[in-house]
Amino acid sequence: SMSGGNTGRLTTWLVTQGMGINNAVSIGNSIDLTATDFINYFREDPKTKVIALYLESVPNGRKFMKALKAATLKKPVVLWKGGQTEVGQKATVSHTGGLAGSYEIWKSMAYQTGSFLADYFEMFADFVTCLSLDYYLPNDENVAILVCGGGISVEYADMCIKAGLKVPELSKETQNKLAEVFPSVNVSFRNPLDLGEYGYVPHYFDKALRIVAKDPNISSILYVREAERFILFQDVIGIPNMDQLTIKLLIESSKIIKKPLFCSMSPNGQELEHYEPRFNFKVAMLKNNLAVVDLVPHACELIKQMVRYKRYLDAHKNNSSKY
Repeated sequence: SMSGGNTGRLTTWLVTQGMGINNAVSIGNSIDLTATDFINYFREDPKTKVIALYLESVPNGRKFMKALKAATLKKPVVLWKGGQTEVGQKATVSHTGGLAGSYEIWKSMAYQTGSFLADYFEMFADFVTCLSLDYYLPNDENVAILVCGGGISVEYADMCIKAGLKVPELSKETQNKLAEVFPSVNVSFRNPLDLGEYGYVPHYFDKALRIVAKDPNISSILYVREAERFILFQDVIGIPNMDQLTIKLLIESSKIIKKPLFCSMSPNGQELEHYEPRFNFKVAMLKNNLAVVDLVPHACELIKQMVRYKRYLDAHKNNSSKY
């Protein structure tokens, strides 16, 4: 990172979520060693699973691109570029003394090298968190959305489409199988899926997840688990420790489902009594290799870039020797 502050922000973010940090390096204005040197080093480091970069400029663009191309064939690289606007670029001059360059050029470089590109810290942190887990890469942009509620299903569908993803209707076979599990009132099985109140019951939700994952039109799944509602529903439904049961079932399903799964917490209240169960649930999910994304637009953008990364790897897997 070319920022000590951003180095501290990311390491603190990850550690407080229970994620591991292998190395954190703040390189300032790179007067000696550059980002390229560190990319080449961490590319070969077996303890490094993902390389995260906050950069404002690079001294040698060609060497930097060559290093990125070699690294991304082995592990994901997440880049957060500081100085994306004219005002931001002027600020980088006083910060590190580097010339930031056009952000459109940096975008093109990310596409050409198979790198992930985040626009700001929260997106950067979500990308690094999810890519630090074990994961599957989606074959295409087709996403299934599993939620409990009509309004939120519309919201998530809109965000997926705006991000360039696709929300295809599920096959008739999938819809029929869901209809065997859920009542026909206050639900929708087409995609996005509104599972109604029954979707809050862990075992019912798990059945829906497994059914949808088998649909050949679906490559990734975005679902909602509202941890702060567990306390309310476990008393109403009579199922104790719904958070633990939910995670247990998700762990079992994730071993069977060979597709990327992303959980959104969909925050409700903002008081400590609401935040604490959300945070504890997120930490427990990540500890068990279950991806959680704080903001839904980040999940949509990550899925889109994972599809691009998959295509990049497929296109270059037989030509890696030239890098």
